Amino acid sequence: MEKLTKKIESEELNEHEALELAQAAGKTICNAVEVDAEAIKTGHAFWCGPFIAHAKKGKTLGETAKREDLTTVIPKKFQGLSSEKGISSECDNLIYDAETKTVSFKDESKVSIIDVPKDGLYAPNKQGVPVLPKTGEETDRRFWRSESEYVGLLVRGDYYVGYRDVDASYDPDVRFRVLVK
Repeated sequence: MEKLTKKIESEELNEHEALELAQAAGKTICNAVEVDAEAIKTGHAFWCGPFIAHAKKGKTLGETAKREDLTTVIPKKFQGLSSEKGISSECDNLIYDAETKTVSFKDESKVSIIDVPKDGLYAPNKQGVPVLPKTGEETDRRFWRSESEYVGLLVRGDYYVGYRDVDASYDPDVRFRVLVK
């Protein structure tokens, strides 16, 4: 893993910069599991995978999902999912169009359905998204979700629970670090 930085003094990138620079470099943004130790060790927050999308509370996913100026085309088989469910894809399956600020998927068979729980403490799935029943172990992570429609990367390492949070509520213009492989 390496830190991907823009040629500026700051190592922090907004979500669009992180997606664009990783794609241009032929790299993949690391998932929450891969970022976990670095976030705890450094006390920094990181943009990380997987890329997820879920509907606004009480609504369903349509043809596209949008958060601020970031849009995702929702594969047809996932349209109609309730806000308690969402879709998830590792970052190596993303195509980012910087001009339209749109994300699509290279292979729809690599997009999966995930539960999108309420804010709370949960055990992480294999991608590091805390959506499984909590275990009471140190590996449990706090999940923060937006009640609005959400599409985008996750933020790993927010400061609320000793840098053990995974957040799906930040706007794409907020700046965090990013690790790639």
